[in-house]
Amino acid sequence: MDDGPRYRSLVRLGRQEFLAASAPAFFLRKVLNVWPPATPVAAPITEMLKEDEITAPVHVNAAAMQISQLEVYPLIKKPAAAFPELITIGRTVNNDVVLANHSISRFHLYVTYRDDQWWIADAGSKNGSWLAGQKLHPRREAKLTPTSHVRVGELFLTFHLASDAYEVLGGQ
Repeated sequence: MDDGPRYRSLVRLGRQEFLAASAPAFFLRKVLNVWPPATPVAAPITEMLKEDEITAPVHVNAAAMQISQLEVYPLIKKPAAAFPELITIGRTVNNDVVLANHSISRFHLYVTYRDDQWWIADAGSKNGSWLAGQKLHPRREAKLTPTSHVRVGELFLTFHLASDAYEVLGGQ
């Protein structure tokens, strides 16, 4: 679940307080909205267009796309969770990081911190995981570096260490 409000309030306390109280690393997800929003249909469509009737194509203005939300997923182990050496990521609530999306497997991937380095591996998910555009092989770990782009199913995340996340979340 998104912990954005909690970590934004920690940012307001200052850098040292944020670093002392936060997770050591995060996945951040930018959620885009298109403006103006789609107009809701008041009633179901009951007429079909004639074959020779021409309709205008719909264009989305890229400048109109705006980040409406920055979701925050701290990489921290839940107390008494399974796999004590792994931070599990998946759709179900028994994972350390829960991504509630239909393209995410129940146990999709995992992250671990070992030898002063962050590692990531796909857990054999149905829809796969990618690191910097390269598909991750099931259960084969790859190094995570700050600002690495990770695709999990159809979601796009960015890996940040706590010091970088502080600035991304609005800290000065």
